[in-house]
Amino acid sequence: MNVGGKMVGALALILGLTSVVCAANPQEPTKKDPPPRLPPFLMEALKGTADDFIKRFDKNQNGYIKKEDFPPRLVELFTKADKNKDGKLDKKEVEELFAVLRKQY
Repeated sequence: MNVGGKMVGALALILGLTSVVCAANPQEPTKKDPPPRLPPFLMEALKGTADDFIKRFDKNQNGYIKKEDFPPRLVELFTKADKNKDGKLDKKEVEELFAVLRKQY
């Protein structure tokens, strides 16, 4: 009787079954890709108010931010935030943008 061989075989069987069970019922939730990092100035801006943000980027001080006032690398963010598609961000749109960004970051 080969006891050592039987133990190795039993251990292999247990390990094989364990891997099948773990594959079928993973314990860890699937990980999502982390959101891309925001530029430091935008992370800092999120600490302030919508009014502060508008004052920072409103070049002609008309109370809203036009696309050309916005940093070029963030134009896509501007487009998503411009809910009424009028080509400018008013206080309400900036507040909504901040709410989304604060939740994500």
